[in-house]
Formats: sequence, structure tokens, C-alpha cells
Amino acid sequence: RYYLNRLDVSSPRNPTLHAPINVPGVLIGSDPQRGLIYTEDYQYSGQGYGFTRSVNVVAISDTHATIRGRVDLPEDTGRLVVYGQRAWTVKNKWWYDEDTGAYRNEATLQGIDLSDMFNPTLGHETKLPVPYASLYNVSDGHAIIGTWWYVSGLMVYNVQNTTPKYEQHVQTQGWVSAIAKDGNDYYIATGPYGVKKVTLD
Repeated sequence: RYYLNRLDVSSPRNPTLHAPINVPGVLIGSDPQRGLIYTEDYQYSGQGYGFTRSVNVVAISDTHATIRGRVDLPEDTGRLVVYGQRAWTVKNKWWYDEDTGAYRNEATLQGIDLSDMFNPTLGHETKLPVPYASLYNVSDGHAIIGTWWYVSGLMVYNVQNTTPKYEQHVQTQGWVSAIAKDGNDYYIATGPYGVKKVTLD
């Protein structure tokens, strides 16, 4: 079981921890204006190790949580990041091509529309120009995506609309281990290669 802990800080001098509420899955985001939270959950098929991964839209009251809607995610999706009333994830698909006898792979940026709490849906899927990628963060309308094939670095996509738009690629030395944001500037840590400052165009 999963539980949501709520800390009331309306009185900064006397913060109060309320009783936990049982929720379906792990918290990935919230929409306080609509009284909603978003959780990531798994449903096991009962056959071997198969399972279905989903995003739940959950209404929160003082004493309990109620699922309003749920959408199942495609296989091979990675980290989920909620931004406004959308969630984003990168999907890395691998398969064997019987015609060529070779393994193939592709990466896509997958949107999830959470605007209708009763009917969340999968949104636009954008193919990425690299065979493998991972989503770091989404902030100020920009998705920051790591690339690990051929050229290491970060891709920036504008996700303010339903269809993501590619903006720029930032090459780095080595893999990115951490990112910190300050205004329009991103500070990118790449292990022994130090920290790189990048300003979005």
C-alpha cells in the first residue's frame, strides 16, 4: 500500500502533520486548484512477471482519496514528469528486425493529457532524432532530454502546446549526472568534466 502524507504549513510557526491517506500508487504531481494528485501505479497481470503501468488522476479529501480517471502507459516508458495538466515521458523501444537480422531501437517523447480528470488520455508522440534518450525534467514549458548515443548531451523541446517542438541540442563532455536551473540558465554537471552553463535560446 501507498500513503500520502500531508503537512499543513498555514501556520509557519506551528506546522501540522495530518493523518496519512491511502492512495493508489506513488505521487508524481499535483493540481491543488482542482484538488487532485497524480500517481504512478502498476497492475500485475498474474502471469509471470507481466504488469501494466498507469497514471491515475486522484481526488483528495480530508480523509480519503478517490480515483477519477486512469490511463495505461505504453511499454518501455521511462520517468514521468507532470507539467501543468500534462505529463511527459520518453519511450525507448527495442525490437528484432527479422528481415535484416538486426536489433533496432527508437526513442519518442510521449505526452499524456490530464485535463479531463475522468478521461486522461495518451497525447502526441514525437519521434526523437536519437535511438535512445531519457527525460530529465520539464520546466517553463521546456522538456530537457538526455541523449546517450553517438553524441552525449541534452535536447530541448518546447512542450507548451500539445505537439512538442525541437529547439536546440547542447553537447556535453560525458554523461549528465545532475541539472540545476536558475532563470533561463541551466547548470549541467558531467562528473569529472565539471559543470557547464547553458542558456536557453
